[in-house]
Amino acid sequence: MRKKRKNKNLYKYPKLILGFFICALGLVIIINSNLGVAPWDVFHIGVSRTINISIGQASMLSGAVIIILDVILKQTIGIATIGNMFFIGFFTDIVIWLDFIPKIENNFIMKVIMTLVGITIFSYGTYLYIVQRKGCGPRDGLMQILHKRTNISVGIIKNIIEFFALGMGIMLGGPWGLGTLLYATLSGFIIQFFFNIHKVKLKSVKHSNLKRELKLIKYTFLYAMGKTNKKYEN
Repeated sequence: MRKKRKNKNLYKYPKLILGFFICALGLVIIINSNLGVAPWDVFHIGVSRTINISIGQASMLSGAVIIILDVILKQTIGIATIGNMFFIGFFTDIVIWLDFIPKIENNFIMKVIMTLVGITIFSYGTYLYIVQRKGCGPRDGLMQILHKRTNISVGIIKNIIEFFALGMGIMLGGPWGLGTLLYATLSGFIIQFFFNIHKVKLKSVKHSNLKRELKLIKYTFLYAMGKTNKKYEN
């Protein structure tokens, strides 16, 4: 039974990475639709222009600030919190480099369709990585803890956060478009849809914290190498 439980836990890591990749794929589709960037990117671009740092640095800075807020609100910080900040950007760069997603220039209808597809794909990736219970990215962690604290639906909480980021980004001079508004309006409800159809309640998803997960990885590695017979229960 213990071995089966441990193996089941290990199977969550490929799904976690797959979730991050799907998120990145959705982001690139949204970018290539040329209908407007995601709300948080409006904010990051606005911050980068205001204090003269790169967009990547602005993203990491805002992520760090939100993690602090998550900790204050007692949201669990897990290995996926760190993974989210690294892997989605990494996979986004790879997908852009592979250049297999077409860029839409003049066809407005195709731009809208492509944006909606990108939002849906990104939302599914978000659902997939969260249900592995390894933690949430900074912004998704804020969504979960506010959902728990207020009992307001996931869709509304997510959209409030996105519109707040969008508003701040616009005030800082960040660029936005119709696709930005579509993302801010729909992403929360699409994420909630995926949780609903899989009959998972976000407020009931309990994450393994970073310390426990690193210890589990350590013992799993040592056990696989035959250097210990000690089993660690997650």
